[in-house]
Parts: sequence; structure tokens; C-alpha cells
Amino acid sequence: MRAFSLLSKERLPSLPDVPTAKEAGIDNWKITAWYGMLAPAVIPRNIINRLNVEWFEIAAMHDTREQIYSFPQCVRRVLPGLDDLQIVQAQQDLLFPCFPL
Repeated sequence: MRAFSLLSKERLPSLPDVPTAKEAGIDNWKITAWYGMLAPAVIPRNIINRLNVEWFEIAAMHDTREQIYSFPQCVRRVLPGLDDLQIVQAQQDLLFPCFPL
């Protein structure tokens, strides 16, 4: 089986030879999924900041990177304190580019 294209704006590090749909000649097509860690607003800011730092330290570990990129996906870092609209925009790839861990 051979992948024809990716339904994302950017190529993925785990599939560098697979073009995006746009590169393959398919325009205006995109599917995304979004996963996030959310907490109640009453959680103190220092705890939220610590969780954010800890998560990205874990995500940067070699074994974790291997697991994350074993699936065709991209990691985006969204900083704490965003409002609902900013989270939706991040989900739609408008604010945060894909980056390798």
C-alpha cells in the first residue's frame, strides 16, 4: 500500500516523501484532529505553567517522539491562557505551525 497524499498543510516528519494534498493537485481539502489538555479556570496559574513545561519535556524525550511520530501527525504547542476562539484557530492550523519535537 502506498500513501497518495496527506490531508494537512505541511508534510509530516514521519512521512517525508508523501506530498500534501495541495502538492498532489488536490486543493481545498483538509481534515484535522485536535487533542489538548484542559483544566478548570480555578487551577492556579503556576500549576498550569508547570504542567505545560512538564508535558513538553516529556514530549521531547526520544521514546515519546518515536511514539508520537509513529502515527501520521504533527505536534503544535499552544501556550496556556488562550481563550476559546484562539483554541479553535489553533485547531484549524491558523496560529501554530507544525514543529518537530
